[in-house]
Amino acid sequence: SSLSGYAQNMFWRAGLYPVFGAPTLTIDLSYWDTSGFLYTVSMFESSKFATINLTGWDTSNVLYMGSMFKDIGVVDIINIGNLSIASLSSTGALNDFLTNSTIPTASYDALLVNWNSNLPTGGYAMSPNFGNSTYTSGSAADTARTNLISTHGWTISDGGSV
Repeated sequence: SSLSGYAQNMFWRAGLYPVFGAPTLTIDLSYWDTSGFLYTVSMFESSKFATINLTGWDTSNVLYMGSMFKDIGVVDIINIGNLSIASLSSTGALNDFLTNSTIPTASYDALLVNWNSNLPTGGYAMSPNFGNSTYTSGSAADTARTNLISTHGWTISDGGSV
């Protein structure tokens, strides 16, 4: 059955211990039916996983994703680029999305391309913070990022191009 409603703070600070060294935990959530999620606010905030697998996640009904991956450090979030933002309900719905965090360039590239093609239906000018994540200069992701800013009025904070 579908998980529904609020996933707020579900994994907040999970995997925080031991506090020394790089995170080593992997969490596979690919089997979850997330089509009923409405709020994923701070869902993984301050968690310390090495890998988070979101393959197959349906976020098409999510209204707010603020701080979803805030303060998680450097992490591989498998299929983060496939998260849908179509139902986000306000300009602040992506605030602090990846603040103080970094995902691999290929993942960030995929996210930019997907989100540029699947904007929120309300046409909101978002202000997501993607932490220190970098995108590939001269790529489709670079074009998508530029379009989000210049055409759709987004304000994007990230680690720049590589």
